[in-house]
Parts: sequence; C-alpha cells; structure tokens
Amino acid sequence: MQKHPIVSIIIVNYNGKRFLKSCLDSLYLLHFPESQLEIVVVDNNSWDDSVAYLKREYPEVHIIESEHNVGFAGGNNLGVKHARGTYVVLLNNDTTVDPDWLTALVHRAESSRSIGAVNGKSLLWYPFIELRIVSDVFTKSEFTQTADFQQVGVLVEHVEIEDKSLQHLVQYRSGFYEKEKGTIIARWTNGDGRLLIPFDPNGEKISLTMTMRSQKGRSGLKTPFVVKLGETELEKHVLEPAQVKQYSITIPKTALKKHALYAVQNAGNAVFKNGYVRDLGVTAKHHMQRYEIDNPYYAVDRKIIAFCGVNVLLKRDVFMNLGGFDESFFMYYEDIDLSLRMWRMGYDIAYEPKAVVHHIHSASSGEWSSFVQYHAERNHLALVIKQFPWIVVGKQLVMQCMAWLISYIRMMKWGVKGSWMKFELWEERQKFRLEVLRWIFVHMFELLHKRWMLGRQEKRSIQSLYTSLY
Repeated sequence: MQKHPIVSIIIVNYNGKRFLKSCLDSLYLLHFPESQLEIVVVDNNSWDDSVAYLKREYPEVHIIESEHNVGFAGGNNLGVKHARGTYVVLLNNDTTVDPDWLTALVHRAESSRSIGAVNGKSLLWYPFIELRIVSDVFTKSEFTQTADFQQVGVLVEHVEIEDKSLQHLVQYRSGFYEKEKGTIIARWTNGDGRLLIPFDPNGEKISLTMTMRSQKGRSGLKTPFVVKLGETELEKHVLEPAQVKQYSITIPKTALKKHALYAVQNAGNAVFKNGYVRDLGVTAKHHMQRYEIDNPYYAVDRKIIAFCGVNVLLKRDVFMNLGGFDESFFMYYEDIDLSLRMWRMGYDIAYEPKAVVHHIHSASSGEWSSFVQYHAERNHLALVIKQFPWIVVGKQLVMQCMAWLISYIRMMKWGVKGSWMKFELWEERQKFRLEVLRWIFVHMFELLHKRWMLGRQEKRSIQSLYTSLY
C-alpha cells in the first residue's frame, strides 16, 4: 500500500467560471503531496469563457472539453476515463475545501477493502449567526376574549436582511409558533425565539431590520424584550400595547466571525422506501430547504446507504467495474443509482466527517426550477424501476400519472377562470410531467434490461436493500 496514492480530483463544469477560482485555489492549499495529485476539469461545452480562463490562469489543470453538455453523469464518466489516480474524487465546482479534506477521504478509504466510496461532509458556504429574542410572556387569554392559554411573547412581523440574495436562508430555528392568520406574515415567540441569519463570510458586516408588534390592544400589557447575539444585547425595548416598531441592527465582522455557525448541506444521502432521497442534514417543507446546524451527530464516521456526488471519493477500479454512472440519468439521482448498485455488489459506503467542503448549493441549476423538477421526477422513476421491488414500481408509476392528471385539471380550471398566471404555472407542470411519462415509456425496455442484469450480478438482494432504507 502506497503512503500517498495518486488521487484524481474531477470537477465537472458548465458555465461555472465564477466559481472556479475559489474552488481551485482551495485545492492548491491541500495538505497533500502535489506529485500525487491530479486535477481534472471536464467542461460541458460552456459558453462563459470557462475553458479560456482555465488555460490562462491554471495551465497545470488537465482540461477535458466535451463537444456537448453530457450532464453530471456523463461528465464524471469522461473525467474518470481520463484520470490516472488510484482514487477519483468527485467535487462540485461551487465548493471550497478544507486543507485536510483529501487526506481524511484517502485515510478512510484505505481503512477497509470493502469500502467502495467515502462521502465527506458538505457545509453550506454561507454561515449563520443565531439571534435570540427574549421577552416576557403572557397567556393569550389575558389580552383576547378567548380561552386560549398559549404562552406568547412578541409578535415578529418581518425579518429582512440587507443582502436580498440570502433572504431565503433566514430560518426560524426555535421558539416560534406557526404563522398567524391574515395578510401580514407574523409569528409569536414563546419568550425565547431563535433566528438563524445567514451572512457572506467575506463581508464586513450584516445589516437587518426586524419589525415587531405586541397586538395586545386595550389590555394595557407592555412587553419588555431584548435581542441578543450570544451575551451581547443588540436591541432592548418595551413594546406598548398594540405598538408596531421596526428595529435596524448592524453587526460587525468581528462579531460575525466569533458567533458563526455552519449548517450541514450533506452528510450522505437518506434513501426512502418510496425511492425518494434527502440529503442528511437537510429538511424540506413546501419546497423550502432547511439546514441543520453542524453538531456532534455529524462528527461521527459511519456507514451510509448512499453517497452524494458533491463531495465523494471513489475507488477507481470499483467505479469502472460497475460501469460508472448511468448516463441516461444526465443529472440528479445518478449518484443514488450508483450507490445502490455499489451496495448490492457488496461494497460499503462510508461517511467521513473530517473531509469538509463548503458548498454553494444548487448554484448552477437553481432550486425547484422546472428543469430540476423534470430531471428529479424522471430519474426518481428510473431509479425505482431499476432497483426497487415491483410493488413500489407500480405505486410510483400510478402516482406519477396522478400527478400529471391533477396538473392538467388545475391548468384547465384556471384557464376557464381566466387566471392566466396560474394557468401558465400549471401548464408548465403538466407539460414536464407528461414528458416524464413519455421518457419512461420510451426507455422502459432499457430500464427493465438493466434491472435484470443487476439481479443476475447482485451479492445483496433488492429485498435486503429495501429493508435497509428509511
């Protein structure tokens, strides 16, 4: 066993020029021998001058130019084909790596011959600070004519940060009730509301406004409260009955650095019994991502059922023996498909918490766009047909048909009512869902053949795989 095996880092790029400098510069700071390191960038026919930029600024990088966009699956297959490393590491272009990242991945991979892949820890690139809104509490029945015994503090109407691009990452971490009914979005605290506020780690400060009201009417109840960052009081006030007040808060860089919290974007993937997938560390509600702050749970190495292609080391011979990624997936679920194939062929997948990268999530495709939803729904069905019990296949096909039918009915409803914005929304949805079904029908024989081939070669059965899922 070599002390430092040759490792090829493969970065698939499509119009990601704006990310390449920070990603590549972080790789040159790795605590790993340069002689044993190869950096391969596969460009998927970008039109943003990525290739010219790489040739000019990073001539030592091995650039592979694809004549057309072959997606994440095809791009990585192309990169591995030309790589010379014993290990290949797949890394998103919108990431930066910690200096010991690669050493941790390699060390874990060499700890067991049964390991086929090692998934690192991906943290959200934007850190957070936690603001606390601490106040006196009152029972709602004290200021309303109801028998409502809910204990409430202040009513937080709106929290707006200066950097609008990060607004969607603001999280009500704990101590808040559900939204109040009405046109104005507002949440009561329970006396100790905790907000997570994102910020740019390269910025000098963050500025935000908080609008609060008491809504205690003629009760005469005043509500003293304080907004705190750690033990520092940022704002202190007493809200008069029914008073609405906006507070402006500025926090300098020194305080941001001291109180920065990082959220887990991925620590492996959870695969559910219906074939859907979730990043470990992320929850989703109403198409809104919520990230869990890094904690001791994510500091423990473990076996996982599936890796994420953002940050993973693969043993090259295992990857090649399994045929690499299924290129018909193009992007999304191709890493899950390969993970399950790897598992069924008897290999283990490890999670290594010391292999840390910082990731700007969905920087290229955008969250929940029609492009994303089409590939996610299509490839979810393809995965199920290839790798799940027949009962699951039948249920998911029926559900996809129902999803298309409901989209079509809603499109027609809003068309009849003349609500053209909603009509166009549902028209778009029914179109891509119909296209999903069309693609599955066209490729059904191919998918069934792949299912049959997997069944012939597997060392762990579909049934045992299914019992291991969430």
